[in-house]
Amino acid sequence: KYTVVIQVGSCDELFCDLSHYRDNHGFMEICQQIKNEIFERTKCHCSIGISHSLSMCRIATKKAKPNGLVYISYDEIPVILHSSPITIIPGVGRSLEQQLASMDVSTCGELVSLEENRLESVVGRKTAEML
Repeated sequence: KYTVVIQVGSCDELFCDLSHYRDNHGFMEICQQIKNEIFERTKCHCSIGISHSLSMCRIATKKAKPNGLVYISYDEIPVILHSSPITIIPGVGRSLEQQLASMDVSTCGELVSLEENRLESVVGRKTAEML
């Protein structure tokens, strides 16, 4: 109804491209309509995160929980990431959080300041690239 560009994330998660609404900032109203329709049809609340990339949408959605609607503008990304806990990054669970804690890293800002070779030595090259 709102877009044909949809990516299924899991059984209770999806991503859709609403960029055609961005010129008039209509995406906020559209997302509120989507939230309302989901509740009307299922009686379930949902959280919606809006941003400029899939990763940032996931982070916005985490910040929107429970039952919220959060938009992270392109200009806000560095500020939000700098102070956010590393667990806000998709793919960072308990094990990786503990590995990063061993290097005194608990925020995204601290992670960014790490030397790449030090990070690789603890978490491995593939994980370091993902981070």
